Amino acid sequence: MDKNHPSLATSYNNLSSIYQELGGEENLQKALEYQNKDVEIREKVLDKNHPSLATSYNNLSSIYQELGGEENLQKALEYQNKAVEIREKVLDKNHPSLATSYNNLSSIYQELGGEENLQKARIFIDKAIDIFKLAFPKGHSNLDIFEKKRNSINQLL
Repeated sequence: MDKNHPSLATSYNNLSSIYQELGGEENLQKALEYQNKDVEIREKVLDKNHPSLATSYNNLSSIYQELGGEENLQKALEYQNKAVEIREKVLDKNHPSLATSYNNLSSIYQELGGEENLQKARIFIDKAIDIFKLAFPKGHSNLDIFEKKRNSINQLL
């Protein structure tokens, strides 16, 4: 198999997910290693606005966020913004994947803390809620989670 085959990228992504799920610093570093391999391949073989590339950026962001600390949160923000940029271009403005990315941005800003970041966190969770209200029935578990998150952000402001 070619070293840049999309199926190999998928395998790297899957390995990354397993290591991330195992948790702990050592496993998160392995997850990061495999997710970077996934991104490297996808950046070579896919269009720069391909939805799969957005998913890979989202996954990379998630690992950096889980690693924590200011530097990793900034990297999480960078990759989540890349995911959002692609999703805003290629998906319907009310697509649930876009809501997921907005929620993820909200979480990163909330973790970064400070009033300015908390304001951004609220903006993005509001965007996620607006999409979920259109896409899912009232009482959907994600909608409930997002609304609780908005309430917690509001309490911090």
